[in-house]
Amino acid sequence: MKLDTTKVIYGEMSMEELYKQTMNKYHPYTEAEFMELKGIVESITTHIPNDKMGWVWSNHNRICRTNEPQPCSCGSAAGHWKRAVETIRNFVTKVESTNE
Repeated sequence: MKLDTTKVIYGEMSMEELYKQTMNKYHPYTEAEFMELKGIVESITTHIPNDKMGWVWSNHNRICRTNEPQPCSCGSAAGHWKRAVETIRNFVTKVESTNE
């Protein structure tokens, strides 16, 4: 997206207003993707369903902007999975607390 900064240059708009117009509070997600993310992570309690493990890990990597290899699903990797779910939950909480 190309930004028109002429309104800022001529004092018709502040940089803060320009920033608010161009920033997506759900980044790196769209609003629809964020709502799906929120719904799924809220359904995860003490056990990550096997069919959601890849989803959890890829969203953890997307939020953290990393490409960590997915850990195994055995008990010794529980700390990694806990960290991944907490990353997603913290992201959802942060986005929801952002004022528009």
